[in-house]
Amino acid sequence: MRTSITPDLSETLNMPLLTSELAHAFTNAYEPYEYENLRQFLPLGRMNEIMKPKSIVSHLREIWPDGIPTSAVIPSLRDEGDHHEAIGRYICGQQIPATVFASKPDTAMKLFSILVHIEQESAILAFMKEGITDKNLPFQKHQMEGADFHLALSCGKEITSFIPNWNRLAERSFDTCQWQVLSPILQPGDNKKFERYKFGSQTILPFSHAEATPDTNCRVWKVIIDEHHHNFAEPNNAFALKQLQPTHKDWFEWEMDAFERIPLHDHLTPLYATIEHKGHFHLLLPWALGKSLYSMWQQEAPRNSREYWMWFVKQCLGIASGLDCIHDTNLGMSDGVAAQLPYPEDDRTCGRHGDIKPNNILWFHDHTEDKRNHGGKHGEYGRLKICDFGLTRFSKPDATKATAKNIRVTQTYRPPEYDINEKVSRPFDIWSLGCVYVEFITWLLLGGQGISEFDKLRQRESVRPHIRGDHFFDIVNGERHKEPMAVLGTENRGPGTSDDVKKGPDTSRSTWSRLRSKFRHSFLSKSKTTGLNAHDEIPIVKTSVLSVCMPLPYSILRTLTHLCAVDGQITASPQLLPISRRVY
Repeated sequence: MRTSITPDLSETLNMPLLTSELAHAFTNAYEPYEYENLRQFLPLGRMNEIMKPKSIVSHLREIWPDGIPTSAVIPSLRDEGDHHEAIGRYICGQQIPATVFASKPDTAMKLFSILVHIEQESAILAFMKEGITDKNLPFQKHQMEGADFHLALSCGKEITSFIPNWNRLAERSFDTCQWQVLSPILQPGDNKKFERYKFGSQTILPFSHAEATPDTNCRVWKVIIDEHHHNFAEPNNAFALKQLQPTHKDWFEWEMDAFERIPLHDHLTPLYATIEHKGHFHLLLPWALGKSLYSMWQQEAPRNSREYWMWFVKQCLGIASGLDCIHDTNLGMSDGVAAQLPYPEDDRTCGRHGDIKPNNILWFHDHTEDKRNHGGKHGEYGRLKICDFGLTRFSKPDATKATAKNIRVTQTYRPPEYDINEKVSRPFDIWSLGCVYVEFITWLLLGGQGISEFDKLRQRESVRPHIRGDHFFDIVNGERHKEPMAVLGTENRGPGTSDDVKKGPDTSRSTWSRLRSKFRHSFLSKSKTTGLNAHDEIPIVKTSVLSVCMPLPYSILRTLTHLCAVDGQITASPQLLPISRRVY
């Protein structure tokens, strides 16, 4: 242990680090930055736990056990009785003599953490003399010559101008370590809109315990963010980080545009922030513990109960209401606000999601606030929310149709007009959502086996020879039809066939058959003036296969609520937006 009095400040700055509880605590405090698997960062929460005044002062006494040499004492410490405690107060941002700063003091905990890590704690005296605190970080690279550089303050003053004994190795070590304590704090945007972040390559994002899920066009990570590094209402500190490749900047812009336009809704997944980092584009979203509706269907179906059916119908109504907010972004506003809006020249308020499917409906079942908002026991099943707006496009009210061949689709849930290259618009989503609802009911009544059987039957029942595909319709041409026909299916198309019902006493299959019929006749209509005919065929006309009289499958959902005997309770829910009767 060094005990001699050093002659000046420069020699004091090169004193070796002594082993202490503080140094040991820092050694174990750094989190692996699992998002890259290469770097570490010091979470603010861990730093705050370690950097207590008592621990700091104790560490300083180990550095200078006999007190700070007289020649090394900076002017602001000369009137202090205990120099160690005075330095500790400086580091912790507590009030110190007014002669030190004219402005309000700031903490130097990050600065001192770096010095502990690179074994240069005694340099705190030089930084204290210059009035340097955490607000001066990061130091900038200055006078770069190849791999060599000098660190400087933002004003251009080089660190070696007041710590002359620091060599290039010390500066490089400081530069590396400063980014480990400067991971950003992510904040919500103003007016509940998301914040857009763009970070330099040196920035270490505060993500730990990352789990990546590969995808065709992007990767979705489950990341844990230290609670001191975000201000979002996520009690478990778990988030979904969707990463798009550098070549997919257009997709990133499209999805941001969708989130900007779509109003907040209980059944639409919100966006917390966008992050550009190292050439990649990221979307920070809430993490759905239950994953997706498709994941739900991989589990055992719940026992048939009035309670669960109430939850199911309410979720279907909520999803329909959320989709309606995409189809008309003004629905999320009050009538007074919407009426007063000065519409811009680019009045694109009519959206089409474009990819409604089970994997794009997230299942949130871990949030206590969801349970509270659902009311009573119904919240224990969670909440379903539409996600993934990468294919969502917006148009003006008088130009909502798009050419089918220019649209990317999920084949199973595409509408019939897509196959004959018709113009498609918002009813595209309604067809897809209807298919999802039919599968959802199949799972509720017949379980996972019913879902699998339904999938196989849809492929086997294709009316076009030698062509197999998983979809909910077939396009046929016949002698009695001048126009192509979209066939929804025969009575045998599905796990609840008439033969099954006759065999009884399988009430689940009987119920499935009745509900399927309700869907065909109430949900999928051929036009706004005539109903579906008895042959389950839809004439494909030039306007649209699905020119529906109501924008969403509200009538079939009302039918389901009657089956649950809770029609008055659910449809009168004040949390749901009203369903408009506009023409698509």
